[in-house]
Formats: sequence, C-alpha cells, structure tokens
Amino acid sequence: ISEVELNEDTNELSFKVRGTMSSVDVSIEADGVEMWTDSGDVSNDMKKFKVPLAEFFAGNGEDYAGNEVVEYVIKGVGSNGQEGEIKIPTRFTTREAQNAGVRIAELHDSNDAEEYVGITMEVLVGLLGPNEDAQNGGGFSAVGLRPMNADYQIQFTVSGGSTWSESLISVDGDMATWSPASGGTGSASTAGWFGLTGSGTDNSGVYYLDKSEFYEEAGCYTFSVDITNTLGDQTVFTSEYSWNIDLTSGERDSNNDPVRAKGDGVTTTC
Repeated sequence: ISEVELNEDTNELSFKVRGTMSSVDVSIEADGVEMWTDSGDVSNDMKKFKVPLAEFFAGNGEDYAGNEVVEYVIKGVGSNGQEGEIKIPTRFTTREAQNAGVRIAELHDSNDAEEYVGITMEVLVGLLGPNEDAQNGGGFSAVGLRPMNADYQIQFTVSGGSTWSESLISVDGDMATWSPASGGTGSASTAGWFGLTGSGTDNSGVYYLDKSEFYEEAGCYTFSVDITNTLGDQTVFTSEYSWNIDLTSGERDSNNDPVRAKGDGVTTTC
C-alpha cells in the first residue's frame, strides 16, 4: 500500500495497492475500529482506491500541539494472502476546527482626536491550547497555531449592546470567504490571524465595526465565534471572549480644556 494522497478539492483520500494478486480487500481503521471497507480487482499489479473523508473520519488525527490522538491505518489483504498496512498522515485527518481566538482594538477618528469611530476585529481559527485566552487591552495569548486544512463555517457575533454579526464565513481548506456588509468579497487565509470586514472602512481604508452597530454604553462586550464543521457530527464549537469597552467621546471647550474625558477604549477582560 503506497501513495496515500488527499485531494483538497474533492475531500477524497486515495491510495494504491501493488502486488501480484488478482484482487484485494482493503479497510481503514481509526484506533483499531474498522470505519470503511472496499475490495477490487488488481490489474497490471496495481489497484487505486478513492474514499471520501466523510466515510471514515472519526475525529482529528492530531491535537493543537501536533500529538497524535487518533491513529488511522489502511489495511489490505490480497487474494494471494499477502497483507500490508500503512498509517495515514495525521495532517490529512486533522479536519475539525474546534477553537477560535479574537483580538480587538479601538479605532480613533482620524479627523477628530476626541472621537472613537469603532473597533477593529481579528480572528484565529483552528486548534488552540486549553490555556490560550483573551488578554487585557483586546489582545490574545496565541500568536498563531499549527496549520490545518478543514471545511467549516464561522458565525462571528458581538453582543453586550446592540447585537451584531459578521456575514457567514465559509472556509474551504485554508481559505475563508464571506460577503462583507460594505459590499465586495471578503477573503483571507486561515493559516494565521485574519481581519474581519465589520461594517465598512475608515478614511485610511481600515476595516472596522462602527460603534453605532453594537455600542450602547461603557460596559462588558462579548465576542462569540461559532464553528460548524462539514465533517464529524456537526457539533457547534463556540469560543467566547469579553472585554470592557468605553468608546465615550471626549469634549473640549473653546479654550481646548477637557469638559468630558474621552473613554479608555478597550480595557480589561470581563
């Protein structure tokens, strides 16, 4: 058994069986449990098999740190009694995104130093360690993650004032696409942090979420990421992080003395 490959477009695994037998029975096991079987005639000492991932997937092959958690093995038994087996690379079977990180930052009005226009938002999706979490000031502990290809949808929601949601984000392999509220097409690689388009762009072309879309008053705001995978049992994985946000506009009198202090923007987690 050799040439184990994954077609990212069709989400099919393929492999070849070689030998001087007339037919062969093959199977795929996940941690010793048979998930899929097939058989075929061998011609010119070779038979190629294709199998959709969905027919044998039983959980991610590796965890956030790259440790193997489910062992997938292809086994073959020829009509001549010859046997063989090969492990499927874990990168082919790590297909279920389960965690997300969020980073946010307040955005100032480039024409008015006393005014906030809203916030910028970034998201990181895949497999994160259990200790990764939001940090004060809108940051997040994880700088990046192990690359993985998967097919899933992301729903990103902001709550705490007026509830706002980014349009549904679809991920195919390592490419995310969505339809921004401001028009056009949003797209980004999921290999690292990527910015959301929010409600539009500022004068500098920076995508952001206008405070009128979600902000009501200084307080605790929650950012939720719901992940629904194509493979697996359709469990929705939710990551939630909250920060105190104060986007109060500052005000100055004719002498440029502060009358009302400008809010502190994004501060502590809550």
